[in-house]
Amino acid sequence: MYESINFVAIDFETATSKAACQVGIAVVRQGEIVEQICRYIQPPGNRYVRQAIAVHHITPDMTIDAPTFAELWPEIRKYFHCQLLVFHNSSFDLNILKKEMERYDLNAIRPMGIVDTYELTGYKLEEACTDYGIEIENHHNALSDAIACARLFIAYLTTDYIPEHIETESPKNKLNHSYNYAFKDYSMDYIAEREIRHNLLKQDLSHADPSSPFYDKKVVITGLFPIDRNELATFLKEKGADINTSISKKTNIVLIGEDPGPKKLEKIQELKEEGFDIQTLTWGEIKEFL
Repeated sequence: MYESINFVAIDFETATSKAACQVGIAVVRQGEIVEQICRYIQPPGNRYVRQAIAVHHITPDMTIDAPTFAELWPEIRKYFHCQLLVFHNSSFDLNILKKEMERYDLNAIRPMGIVDTYELTGYKLEEACTDYGIEIENHHNALSDAIACARLFIAYLTTDYIPEHIETESPKNKLNHSYNYAFKDYSMDYIAEREIRHNLLKQDLSHADPSSPFYDKKVVITGLFPIDRNELATFLKEKGADINTSISKKTNIVLIGEDPGPKKLEKIQELKEEGFDIQTLTWGEIKEFL
């Protein structure tokens, strides 16, 4: 069982309802916490509300020299992208993440899934940990809470204990500790891929290899991929592709990810029926080229 438990637990502390001031990250591999990250974040204008300080005791003088979320993002993005993310009260943390990413127009992410231990246990973090005999060293410190959340999820999956307030017909009983049920529906707004940058829409064959299958081909990208859409477009452009944003009779190749545009799919089918040769590639097929 332990070999299959791999996820990243994350907690944010906030300066205001729209800005983070600290992030804690606990990386779990094979049921063990193998990496811990804690970083202060300077909120916009280094501004705090008193209520927030009263909760976590982080003050402006502690973040005056800290990086902004945008400056920190290149370091921590890998812990969010293509990972199973675990939060306690995910709606709070994901709302903060969404606002920070929108504020700085940051590269999109695509988590493997999201688990909310608050929804699984029905209790606040401190109470849930008490139920499972887990100690929180410093509640409302982001790293301490992330570690507690990670240990709580591991305990939930690997013990037979079910708190009295959890009904016997809970998902945990029905699925025998499988945590697939814990994947939470989440808004795609904060991870939705940004539009392809204009400079990537200008074809450049000067350094491209003519033997590449994308050389001098009109290519359209639709849907979500495990990598940022602009990264994918950059790779294709370097191979000589002419990146387009819409399907036409001149389109040669369409890269199709998850949740592709339905109108684009309809257009592809329509043109194929008219006899136009349009090749479609899935992520599994694209990976071979990458």
